[in-house]
Amino acid sequence: MLYDLSPKQNWVITATEDPSLFNEKFLNNFDISVFLNPTGDAIEDQEQKAFENFMKSGKGFVGIHAAADHEYEWSFYGNLVGTYFKTHPPAQEGTVIFEDHNHPAMKPFKGMDSYTTFDEWYYWLEKNYLPGTKNK
Repeated sequence: MLYDLSPKQNWVITATEDPSLFNEKFLNNFDISVFLNPTGDAIEDQEQKAFENFMKSGKGFVGIHAAADHEYEWSFYGNLVGTYFKTHPPAQEGTVIFEDHNHPAMKPFKGMDSYTTFDEWYYWLEKNYLPGTKNK
């Protein structure tokens, strides 16, 4: 999808599965970092610090699908994502109820009270989750 949208949006995309590239020199070439379906603990301390500096410099982050099932021991990342994945039941139909349409991301849903779709519906770890205590 990102590649399909890139010509119209004038995006230049670089894709990698190599976390060792997360260093200041490499990251300075980008405005946004997309974590597409990452899981587990893949980014070493030095690369984590480089990514933290990337974010603190005003750059952007997009986490897609399993981005919340990643780096449970890295509190900066957990705060960035907002929570961590706990589990999900088998995919099933569900309804999302819109309570607030004021955010710009809600523009496509203007006039809609809800949206029904078939998907994985995630359970999240409690808000007071501390790194090192997965699934508490």
